[in-house]
Amino acid sequence: ALLGSLKSRFVAKDLKIWNKESIANTHAEVPGMIAWRLIIARADLSRRRQSSTDYDVAFMQAFTFADLQMADVLVRWYNYRTQKTEYGFLEGPTYGMQVCMKIWKLTHGEHLKKLGFKEACNQRAVYYHAELDIVIICHVDDPWIDVGLGAENEHLTDQVAVDMVLLTKEDAIHAALTERFATKGKRCLRTGQSPLDYLSMVCTTKDNKRIQISMDDYRKKVIEAFDMTDCKPAATPITKELLKEVTVDVEAGKYLDQDGIRNYQKAIGMFNWDVQTIAVDRCLAVSLSGKYCAAPVEACEALVKHHVRYIAGTIGQRLMNRPDSTNTLVVTSDSDLGGMHSITGDLRSRGCGTCMYKDMIVDFWSSWIGVHNSSGSAETYTLSQVLRRAMHVKYVGEEMGLIMPKIITVYVDATVAIAFAADVGNPTGMKFIDL
Repeated sequence: ALLGSLKSRFVAKDLKIWNKESIANTHAEVPGMIAWRLIIARADLSRRRQSSTDYDVAFMQAFTFADLQMADVLVRWYNYRTQKTEYGFLEGPTYGMQVCMKIWKLTHGEHLKKLGFKEACNQRAVYYHAELDIVIICHVDDPWIDVGLGAENEHLTDQVAVDMVLLTKEDAIHAALTERFATKGKRCLRTGQSPLDYLSMVCTTKDNKRIQISMDDYRKKVIEAFDMTDCKPAATPITKELLKEVTVDVEAGKYLDQDGIRNYQKAIGMFNWDVQTIAVDRCLAVSLSGKYCAAPVEACEALVKHHVRYIAGTIGQRLMNRPDSTNTLVVTSDSDLGGMHSITGDLRSRGCGTCMYKDMIVDFWSSWIGVHNSSGSAETYTLSQVLRRAMHVKYVGEEMGLIMPKIITVYVDATVAIAFAADVGNPTGMKFIDL
């Protein structure tokens, strides 16, 4: 009965949302890492199942132009076999077209809506079926599927019965996806099976309960890309001495040529993806290094090598969830006042914050916050930014069925920021100026 309720074929021409204006914007939303890390933090594999799949040449499975009541697209290409330029009509989106990602995203989203899923408003491409307790997060054509027991089965305690319910639900949702889209089969996160690779994050479990996330494979490729497989690992993500050397080169005008600029930007891009996944310890270092992307100098090459050396020392590092934790959202906030002035001469202050869920990091932030005249000003501004991010995490979690606190508590060590947030300024007629 469950499988039958999920099966639902539909015809794209029944959709009324499609017109030329609706696809004029080729932007296709993809989910950030916050939603996925929240799912991992919550997941107790003895009570939930995690799986994934691959859509086979996904863009070619999207709505055709006829489905969308659009005209075919006239294209020309060079046929290297005949050595002639040829012409033809495309009947649907294909790889290389700007519009193809948006059409695919909406094709996939409309199918999930037909199955009873609702797309999250605060994080697009995240879909939740409240009745079945299933979350699907799809990064372009890579879906992550989180299956829970649901309210009707939450009382079950026998592990065999729990596993049977979860497996039935998991098979049913994969069958419903396979009915509409060609996939490469179900891949599950269980002991005794191959690790589950999701966007270069390799997920494993040793006890069918807790999840470990590793970036070792990606990091080894980064080290090999710079031919530093035998390098000596560094103990810190970045050093003051390196930043001072970069500043000296900037003042001396020792800028890199075009090849050097491309290489530096490529390196920072590789480091950034590592930070976007689990490398919270390198968030500050990569952010500081990104300042020089537009005009890197000669000392930036040594900076890149130091990054790679530190990465070499993180091989074996894991991010683990703690599903038995009773903590929900725990938030921290901190800042400095012109902290880089003595090193690089920069007058700007920097703010940072973390959001933990069940004692696992789910969001982290470090960024410039402008020039401030006092530490109280910097701390207060940072507190506002961190609270805004925490609210986003809370709203995303609520839309995916996670338990979130009604009131967000932010841990901050600045009395001025706390006083401002509590609105306990001097109660005079000029109070708003005092604050």
